[in-house]
Amino acid sequence: MSKGFAQLWRHKIESSGIMTNAEASQLFLYLKIKATHQPLQIVVGGQAITLQPGQYFVGRKQLAAELRSSEQKIRTAMKLLEKCKLINQRSTSIQPLNKNVIKR
Repeated sequence: MSKGFAQLWRHKIESSGIMTNAEASQLFLYLKIKATHQPLQIVVGGQAITLQPGQYFVGRKQLAAELRSSEQKIRTAMKLLEKCKLINQRSTSIQPLNKNVIKR
């Protein structure tokens, strides 16, 4: 992981109420840290995708494995983060992968 920092705004975190949900707060911090800070081109399933600052390309299975959680808990936490307007997710249908692009 490269050196740097991720900016967190107390107001956004405290007003959303995610700090009382361990899975959601862990997932939010993980996504915030992993998000790109400059445009990044990646190749997935033979297709080139350009991620803009603040985006991260990942699937629920990978998130569950990296955070040592279940896919259902990740799905629930992602829905909560999206409902609180802390993330936007966009599903892709790149074969054979079904991944999400997360934008903060």
